[in-house]
Amino acid sequence: MGNTINRYVRKTTAQARSDMLFLYKEKIFNLWLGSWRWKGITPDQREYIMRKLWKDGTVAAFPVINPKDTFLGAPLGEDGLIGFAPYSVQAFNMYNAPSRINLINERGVPYIPTKPLTVNQDAVIGYAQHSRTSVERVINPTVERIVDVEMTIRTNLIAAKSPYLYAFTPDSDIQGSEFISALLDDVPVLGVSVQQSDALRAAPSPSSYIIDRLYSYKVALENEIHTFLGIDNIGMVEKKEHLLDDEIDSNQSIVNDFSDSIGDCLKEFAEAVKDVLGFDISVEAANSPAAAMKEEQKEGGEQDGNANADDLHSQRG
Repeated sequence: MGNTINRYVRKTTAQARSDMLFLYKEKIFNLWLGSWRWKGITPDQREYIMRKLWKDGTVAAFPVINPKDTFLGAPLGEDGLIGFAPYSVQAFNMYNAPSRINLINERGVPYIPTKPLTVNQDAVIGYAQHSRTSVERVINPTVERIVDVEMTIRTNLIAAKSPYLYAFTPDSDIQGSEFISALLDDVPVLGVSVQQSDALRAAPSPSSYIIDRLYSYKVALENEIHTFLGIDNIGMVEKKEHLLDDEIDSNQSIVNDFSDSIGDCLKEFAEAVKDVLGFDISVEAANSPAAAMKEEQKEGGEQDGNANADDLHSQRG
């Protein structure tokens, strides 16, 4: 059967895995950035807060020193201007909460205080979670599992492309070429001698189709991350009509609990900024609570039903 051609031009497995990991981290990171809406700060400040909470799990707020009339696109108010920065802890109180901090001046700007600041007096600390852990650290293990599943899907896609292997004896090369040509030409019947039949061996690909189950598992893992971020995920694996009302209520309750957990931390931070530093900022979830959405759908359905009943009654009248 001629010379064997060996070639492999696809990207390496390591590169494919790296690309997939980058894709999912960016995808989930962007979901996080858009999941909460801040008021009273600039878009740059909002982005900075959310990025720091994602990476570090915490950020400090403080009054900017020596601000200009317009500073980084934010107008200077009567009480000055609020700034945000990472920090290092210098002292803790008896409850293991930071009591004194030093701000970290990442860009060497002249607007960040260099002296130690007293927490809840000179500065305010905010957290993404009550555990004071970064969002990225919590979701990374699940992202790694998602990438593992994607790489398994990739392997199965390659295996699904494996053709049948036909083996011929050295003495049957000509007949082997004729056999392959007839096969590719869609010849319905091919006659061979008994000797040639004994010399022919076929080995089909042993791979089984499991990509659909792998995909469902991958979506389930994504749902775990969405739940942690407080994002509704009903219908991503199954359609809503395939789920019982109790299942929907249970899922929505868990989603709302996670959303409230993060939201409480962010709102406590915003309230402390207002009470301690005098800057009026606020934060709210970008998406409505899942349970509220369901109730609105029910109310809408009831209103439609009542309207139809009224129409039917008027027609009968």
